[in-house]
Amino acid sequence: MAKWEAALLPRRPLRRNRAGLIASGYCSNTSLSTADGGLIYADLYGKGDHGVVLAHGGRFNKESWAPQAKALTAAGFRVLTIDFRGYGQSRGPGQSDPLSAPLHLDVLAAVRYLRKTGAKTVSVVGGSMGGGAAAEASIAAEPGEIDRLVLLAAMAASRPVSGPE
Repeated sequence: MAKWEAALLPRRPLRRNRAGLIASGYCSNTSLSTADGGLIYADLYGKGDHGVVLAHGGRFNKESWAPQAKALTAAGFRVLTIDFRGYGQSRGPGQSDPLSAPLHLDVLAAVRYLRKTGAKTVSVVGGSMGGGAAAEASIAAEPGEIDRLVLLAAMAASRPVSGPE
């Protein structure tokens, strides 16, 4: 693992209290259905009208974003970290080869979940593999569905993605 990758990992393990909540920041678990029949597991942090989806890279998972999710929550955002299909309990078509799977559908499911549950704006932050999925999701999204997009060392798109799905 490169030094920069190690720097993104939480420095200490997350501690859960008796109710299963992450100590130092409320987090609830949820699951989302994708347009192609996948089931994506996610952690939801905070409340608020402004949502942020955090999409992990290939060597990481939804828990890898915990420090950033807590910082965004402290700033007033509602944050959803997702496990892509093939990671954790998440599953769906293409999960055996995530780099060629339709991961943009996982991002879109997260964006739509935040919108359905009251977010007035939704931003997507994706790193590496998650950056490629976020970019593809922004192409496939309906106009206005994704308000802001941040790509961190994004992986190039592996295939063209058609317009709104």
